[in-house]
Amino acid sequence: DGRQSYFYLIMLSWPVIVFFALTTIRGDVAEANWPGPAYLAGLILFAGVFHEHFRQKKGHRRFVLAAAGLCLLLNLVFHGHLLKPMIPISPKEDITQQFRDWRGLGKKINEVIQAHPHPDGYFIVGDKGTTVAEAVFYSGAKYLGVDFDRPERYTFLGSLKHLQGKNAVIVAHASPEAAIQKYAPYFEKVEFFGKRPFVYRGVGIESLSVNLLVGKEYKGNWLSYDERRGG
Repeated sequence: DGRQSYFYLIMLSWPVIVFFALTTIRGDVAEANWPGPAYLAGLILFAGVFHEHFRQKKGHRRFVLAAAGLCLLLNLVFHGHLLKPMIPISPKEDITQQFRDWRGLGKKINEVIQAHPHPDGYFIVGDKGTTVAEAVFYSGAKYLGVDFDRPERYTFLGSLKHLQGKNAVIVAHASPEAAIQKYAPYFEKVEFFGKRPFVYRGVGIESLSVNLLVGKEYKGNWLSYDERRGG
């Protein structure tokens, strides 16, 4: 039945979109990719409604073609800007800065590890989940990564006691002093290695710059989400 199909697609799309719209209005952080599944369901819903009710109307067809053409043009401009900046916007306000130079961070992490070899190996710790993920991937995806502040994001890892004795590269947006104080309880010793400034189009981006530290001999005392709940 067509109505049931429409209702099903509406429930898959609009509640999710409205939820994130309301959280954004409240000022909470909501990223455009989070309601991704709702976009897919909404696109199917739009195609079905248009095909059944509007495709015979010339004005509606022109509107849809114009909208699709505009979207395609904007996507081409955006992806072209990723390859070679062309949009007249300051580096600090350019959101594509987030896609830059992660390979450089991965290379620097490997330099830290080479400078402090450890027989039991390494893992990566950070104070921002997205930075941890990029650090893991661009260092060669050889190391486990975790944000100690967000145990609920790492339930799939279970306990980290098997990492006891390993060293860690700590990728911190916080100051060296704050990072040392924060991570000292988890390691026998924490040492500052150096700052890695993030520079985009000749301008330093402080929000993406990080301090690199080495946590020596992990104590195995960080509690996973399940361990904190007594599971």
